[in-house]
Order: sequence, then C-alpha cells, then structure tokens
Amino acid sequence: MLFLGLMKITIEKGIDSKQDVLVYGMSDKGSIAEKGLQQEIVAAIKRKNLVQDKFGTTYSTTLNGKKVLVISLGRELTGNHLRRALGKAVKYTQAAKRVSFCTDLLEFFSLSPLEIGRCAAEGLILGNYRYIKYLGKEELLA
Repeated sequence: MLFLGLMKITIEKGIDSKQDVLVYGMSDKGSIAEKGLQQEIVAAIKRKNLVQDKFGTTYSTTLNGKKVLVISLGRELTGNHLRRALGKAVKYTQAAKRVSFCTDLLEFFSLSPLEIGRCAAEGLILGNYRYIKYLGKEELLA
C-alpha cells in the first residue's frame, strides 16, 4: 500500500527560499549553494561530516531559520543517483516535520529531460513510501 499524502511538484529555475527545507547538491565540481552556506560546507568537508566524492553523505544545518540539507552526489551522476538523492530529500523533509522543499539537484545531472522526469518522480514516490498495513490509526497520523 502506498501512502502519498498531498504532493505538489513545480519545476522552476533556481532555489525558492520560501520553502520549508532547502536541499542543495554537491558534486566533485562544487556546490551551487548560497554564499552564507558555502563556509559551513567547507568546514563540514574539513571535519569529514561531508565527503565530497562519495555519493550519499549528507550535512544538515539551519540557516536563516530554514532547514538546509546538502547531499554529496559523488563523481558518477546517474539516474539512480538522482532517484536516491531525491528520496533522501523527501525523507529528511518528513523527519524535520516540514511539508515542502526546494532543490537544485536537477541542475547537476546531464540526462535527457524524459529521464530526469522519470527518475525524479520515482525518487519522490519511493522516498515518500510508508508500509502501513500493520499500523494502527494513531500511528498513521504520526
């Protein structure tokens, strides 16, 4: 059983800072993150909290009252990496008890628009998946 809730997806150029969570990508080529976040990213790399060339390591912080998540994309940028990164973004947003996020992850991938759309949709749906067959009504609302 799949529980999606209400999900509205809009695609725009750039980061919409009005959203609850800001999700930035980082590859071995660097990050497109805000200037205020750049120093924190560099410090996290030095502390080894964020490994730049390994996929999936994350760094989270709060900047100007917003939750911020930085996901390391590694060197190989495939559709599966996009799928997994967007899944992490959805799970982080849910764990932070927020309802919306904005990301620049799509700007890192040089896939066809069709493949980006397919991988993004799969990642968002799989990241939002909850197996609820054996949960009670109280647990469903949590």
